[in-house]
Amino acid sequence: MKTLFKDIKKYLPPSEKGVFAIEHFELSEERVKREKLQAMFGGSYHEVHSLKAGKYIKLVDKSKHDIVMSDTPMELDTNDNFVKAAFGSVLIGGLGLGLILMAIQSKKEVKSILVYEKEKEIIDLIEKRLPLNKKVTILNENIYDVAPKAGFDTIYFDIWNNICSDNYEDMKLLHRKWRNKLNKDGWMSSWRFEWCRDLKQRERREDRMYSYA
Repeated sequence: MKTLFKDIKKYLPPSEKGVFAIEHFELSEERVKREKLQAMFGGSYHEVHSLKAGKYIKLVDKSKHDIVMSDTPMELDTNDNFVKAAFGSVLIGGLGLGLILMAIQSKKEVKSILVYEKEKEIIDLIEKRLPLNKKVTILNENIYDVAPKAGFDTIYFDIWNNICSDNYEDMKLLHRKWRNKLNKDGWMSSWRFEWCRDLKQRERREDRMYSYA
């Protein structure tokens, strides 16, 4: 199946706004091998197993030295389910690089897209530079503070930079908040929802084991 993801590097040059920066970078074959070897011993091989040498782009939070989003194969893989599922009226929490936004706006099944992004600096870096169509509306609001409105066919939360068990609790809060706003036969999830859920369950099992020790 042909990918719906677009090459956003040509639209987003290296730039900065406040604490956020768009950076272009290149990974060599040697660097990819090294990253995979380190991940195998660090228990995070799932993060890099699909990584390939090539040129990429990332959105960085300089204040935290953290990558908010990139267009590496891992990002494409972990957002692919949403891109395939998106239809009708779509709600997205988190703008990032606009990678998933660019992918779904071309789908004829998608009628409208509403994005909530809490960081005005990210919106300033991304919104005017991407060729977004009339389906898209981006609002500078925190998804946690928004009063839920009904009538969405697809809801997706993509506001976490890393995978951790704490994210699962935040995801559950958002899912409960918006569940009743989803139309019949609608679809809702969060980025890496299953991984965070499984990690949380594993931690709970380990806690019970240690409590009996």
